[in-house]
Amino acid sequence: MASNGRRNVVAEQGKPIEFAGQVVCEDDLVIADRCGVVFIPANAAEEVIALGERIIRHQDAMVVEAAAGHPCTDTLFELNF
Repeated sequence: MASNGRRNVVAEQGKPIEFAGQVVCEDDLVIADRCGVVFIPANAAEEVIALGERIIRHQDAMVVEAAAGHPCTDTLFELNF
């Protein structure tokens, strides 16, 4: 995509691009916020999402333990990557 004053013009599509030293393909996931950008290759997306869901469940269990007045150290080390 090229800028033409106030509007963008698509030069080509469907081809990989290099962004900040990382090759990004059209099916890859791109997650961005004010802290940074993460590129997840399409062939790893399901695995990355599943790992994120495991981490969230693990963190939720730690919160329950802490709220019940129990040390969360037992739960802290249960997640195996």
